[in-house]
Amino acid sequence: LQWARRSHAHDLQALDAPQLVRKWLPRMELMALLHGAGLSTAVVLTAGRASYEFQLLLYVSIAAITAGNATHQNASLSVFMRFFCSGWLTCTFLSIWAFPEHWHYVIPLALLFALAIYRDALAAHHFFVHQVRLEERSRQLIAQLKVARENAETALQEKNLFLSTASHDLRQPIHAMSMLVEAIAQRNRDEAIAPLLGDLRNGMGSMNLMFTSLLDLTKLEAGIITQRAAPVSLRQLVRDTVVMF
Repeated sequence: LQWARRSHAHDLQALDAPQLVRKWLPRMELMALLHGAGLSTAVVLTAGRASYEFQLLLYVSIAAITAGNATHQNASLSVFMRFFCSGWLTCTFLSIWAFPEHWHYVIPLALLFALAIYRDALAAHHFFVHQVRLEERSRQLIAQLKVARENAETALQEKNLFLSTASHDLRQPIHAMSMLVEAIAQRNRDEAIAPLLGDLRNGMGSMNLMFTSLLDLTKLEAGIITQRAAPVSLRQLVRDTVVMF
């Protein structure tokens, strides 16, 4: 058993899951078969030679071992069934010689116990498989979430780069247009178009502020600058709102 444990620990690191199952499942089935056969051999060796009390204690011990293995071997139902058939089921039919005067009571009870243990092992196996599938699904979802987060971060960086470049490039023609508006306003002597030039000047200022704010927003998202509290002129804010509407 120590050799098998060391060999299994080595293969667990060296082989992938399908290779590990192909190599070790037949070995585990063989060991389970021999384990169950060893239990039934004890009944063969003592049948007709030991007292009724000893045989009863032996069967109770084998029943307890079978119940324990039904819990620990449920990961592979084929492994448990080999142990179960070579162990308890064999002992059940050997009870004819182990209990020559009471076998017609022992066999039905042993078969009922076998049915209960089999159903319990089957339910435990299905639960184990369900848990493994849930764990595998969770790993897949975590991997997908990681990829989605990386894609979102990449998209955010590309969006910030685009907005930063666009807002920077668009501010240049806005500045040129603002300079032209100021030049026209200084050379103009017609009072009738002065309000229009004033609205145009305000509009150009709003557009410049918009692109500046867009550039600041990309810097905030990129972590280049941090937010801080500062006084705000309500008079200017209300005036800009009036002009806008």
